[in-house]
Amino acid sequence: IYVDKIRLKQILMNLVSNDIKFIDDEGHIIIKSYHKGDNVHIDVIDNGIGIMGEDIQKLFKKFS
Repeated sequence: IYVDKIRLKQILMNLVSNDIKFIDDEGHIIIKSYHKGDNVHIDVIDNGIGIMGEDIQKLFKKFS
């Protein structure tokens, strides 16, 4: 695959550091990758507090 290594590292570091902020001592973070056709998928999974249902629609809006 062709990828901007610096940007990919930045994205993963941001996701993982955000996960670390919101999990407790019993928490866990799982990072897995797999390919499907011509695409590579990377999942970052944690058992932190998550986002409240009513806030999900705000995720990609500015200043929310």
